[in-house]
Amino acid sequence: MASITHDPKGHKRIRFFDRDGKLRTIRLGKVTVKQAERVKTRVEILANQFHSADPLDPDTASWVANISDDMHSKLAAAGLARSRVSLQLGPWLDKYIAGRSDLKPGSVIKLKQTQEKLLEFVGNDKPLREITTDDAADWRQWLVGQKLSEATIRTRSRNAKTFFNAAIERELISQSPVRHLKSADVAGSNDYYVTPEETRRVIDACPNLA
Repeated sequence: MASITHDPKGHKRIRFFDRDGKLRTIRLGKVTVKQAERVKTRVEILANQFHSADPLDPDTASWVANISDDMHSKLAAAGLARSRVSLQLGPWLDKYIAGRSDLKPGSVIKLKQTQEKLLEFVGNDKPLREITTDDAADWRQWLVGQKLSEATIRTRSRNAKTFFNAAIERELISQSPVRHLKSADVAGSNDYYVTPEETRRVIDACPNLA
């Protein structure tokens, strides 16, 4: 079992015994009693996990994946979580694109075009875990302001989903911030439907080489 303690300044701590019987302390700082209780419950679940081969319940696994880097590092220091790998947007995009040697040159060019737009708006040094769905929505509106066609914007969004879905697979993030962006193909603005009648007129107007 874990317990909550606090000092005269109101800083709260959670204490528990690890699997080796060693007393561990996680410092929470100035948080409410309710917040401390929630963390205490998670700590107890994580501490008990060491004595079981069962996987974490989905709710606790999601909580661990979405807590701040600071809180996660405290759990890792207490032996309750693996150290979190936190990459910035620019290095991640470089790494991902460099690893896609299976793609044709044209596909790589499209990925790099999306990379350029993401970095121009979000910034090279933005940590992946700090990019939000709000950032993604603002990025899309920014692309609209760049006078790009809807078809092009959806292509950029689709490529962005590829980047972030790959980051999820490598456990760099838990959710894709661009998951809500529209990315299905649409007809480009320069597309034009040629009717059968127009087709016949074009054929009739063509020179007869016979």
